[in-house]
Amino acid sequence: MDPRRIKFPEVFQPLTRPARYKGAWGGRGSGKSHFFGGFLVLSALRRQIRAVCLREVQNSIKDSVKQLIEDKISEYGLATEFDITDAEIRGPNDSLFVFRGLKNHTAASIKSLEGFNVAWVEEAQTVTQKSLDLLIPTIRADGSELWFSWNPDQPTDPVDILMRTNTPDGGVVVRANYTDNPFFPSALEEDMRRDRQVDPAKYAHVWLGEYQSQADKQFISWDLVKQAQERQFKRGAKPILFGLDVARFGDDRSVLAIREGDVLTDLMKWEKIDTQQLAGFVTEVANSRKPDAIFVDGVGVGGGVVDRLRALNLRVIEVNGGARAGHDARYANKRAEMWGRMKEWLGTRGVLAEWDIDIAAELTGPMYSFDASNRVLLEKKDDMKKRGLRSPDLADALSMTFAEPVAVAAVSDYGFEPMFVAPDENLLESW
Repeated sequence: MDPRRIKFPEVFQPLTRPARYKGAWGGRGSGKSHFFGGFLVLSALRRQIRAVCLREVQNSIKDSVKQLIEDKISEYGLATEFDITDAEIRGPNDSLFVFRGLKNHTAASIKSLEGFNVAWVEEAQTVTQKSLDLLIPTIRADGSELWFSWNPDQPTDPVDILMRTNTPDGGVVVRANYTDNPFFPSALEEDMRRDRQVDPAKYAHVWLGEYQSQADKQFISWDLVKQAQERQFKRGAKPILFGLDVARFGDDRSVLAIREGDVLTDLMKWEKIDTQQLAGFVTEVANSRKPDAIFVDGVGVGGGVVDRLRALNLRVIEVNGGARAGHDARYANKRAEMWGRMKEWLGTRGVLAEWDIDIAAELTGPMYSFDASNRVLLEKKDDMKKRGLRSPDLADALSMTFAEPVAVAAVSDYGFEPMFVAPDENLLESW
């Protein structure tokens, strides 16, 4: 590909001019990171670029933008121009790209970056004031530039104060959203449309780059719960799903949620019992209700319950709320994903008993935020307790019934499937 024919969204054109401070902020899908990554590669073709690509926390090179830059080099057909190693990228004009985390730097250690003429800070909304105070005077070579790309969280974030509230003289800052990106990936469009329709506050924050309001941080609203309470409560649907949240601490409860189709029919609670006793109680209920699947919180002490129920030949699916989400571009972990599915269920077809105020209170208790990749992150139980709320054991048990889809085999009322055959004409004539 001829580098002169590479195209970027027009919104980023002001950032191609020399400036000490450059910033691009806005929502998901705008192409901010792709612009800076691509522009960095192309700049190295014209002059020496010694760039340090930064983020507040980088536990490994996989956390960095290195893969994105490698992808740009490949996309532009420039693989022969660059030498890529495990830790850095070298290119034309003795250019060098390295990747670092800011959090652990000190005034002494950050001096190693003094020779660099570009510092690109990705996910800059997470960067602390201390990190900025260390970084800015360090990148001081003639003509050096500081690049920032971020999805805003709060107006008090240091990068927002630096680049939007008190923009430095000569600084260039652009707002970019998916609406400005003619290359907006179709894979993101379904998520965007869903958020725009069912969660306007999240849409404004994630996709339009608006600040996240504290009032909007309640993950499940009372309106959604009320909708579910107003639907007809009726037992007998399929599949029958059990969700078991196993107590870890003295003030928590072990809870079994039973969902028949789209109806939460039962919540059973036990306190101060060991795992063997809990497995025994759940087995008794399972023998009576014949569930199609039993989802069990298998982390920690829950692992013993999983083992015991499996030994009793029950269909158990172990759930780890901290594991990777199936839709990991949208949710930070499995627990957030299960709650997300439950939230959609409440708003569309879910049924709750209108008299059960405990489950209603727990469903509306957790707050949510976004991680550095703008994925939904649900408030931890310990943090809820610090706000004076009880651990949402009932709601967590219900959420587990959304861990995985469960198909139910269709059978006739008599327990067998009839067979249908074509008539034999000769046989019919002999009647």
